[in-house]
Amino acid sequence: ANYKQEFSIYISGTKYLNVAAVLDNFILVEGDHIPETSQTQPSETQPTPVTETYNIVVNSGTADKEAAEAGATISLVAGTAASGYTFDQWTSEDGGEFENASNPQTTFVMPAKNVAVKANYQAIDYTVTVTGGTASKATANVGDVITLTPTVPEGKVFSKWTVKEGGVTVTGNTFTMGTANVVIEAEFTDADYTVTVNSGSASPAGGSMGSTITVTANDTGS
Repeated sequence: ANYKQEFSIYISGTKYLNVAAVLDNFILVEGDHIPETSQTQPSETQPTPVTETYNIVVNSGTADKEAAEAGATISLVAGTAASGYTFDQWTSEDGGEFENASNPQTTFVMPAKNVAVKANYQAIDYTVTVTGGTASKATANVGDVITLTPTVPEGKVFSKWTVKEGGVTVTGNTFTMGTANVVIEAEFTDADYTVTVNSGSASPAGGSMGSTITVTANDTGS
């Protein structure tokens, strides 16, 4: 036997009355429906979509955010360069775009993934100027070991190295480069030579280049 029951249903927000259910078939009877605004089924509240965020790690610098959604703009500031170094550029192996990678303070557009960016630095080139000799490097970086070689003029002997600029300390003929240009001067003294006279004598018995020496032969008698 068929089971029949009358009840109300909503179709597209409109209430229909006097509905007969026969087995699984719904039949509208009498052709009437009564829209009742006050009885319209409320629409379901849609869930607020969750925006996915991604982490940002900054090496040798800072960012104004630790995480952000794709397309967000991140402000970056490079850290203070070590002594003898200067900022070079920003790099990222995880994508994203820098506004100006050569500026220590710039912005970065976040990619749709976790990202690590890095502030890179380069050593500053300093000059080495030597008067009265040569250096193993004319341009050097902090920490480089420089070897000096005097160019000894004729009739002179090397005396010492004098640092005019740069504040380095010369030990022997080497010094370690600091964080400034270096100017060094070689100092020389006159070389002393001896005079040997066979069958005679010299007065004085020696001297430097340009000295006047008197030579006297021995008196052999007659």
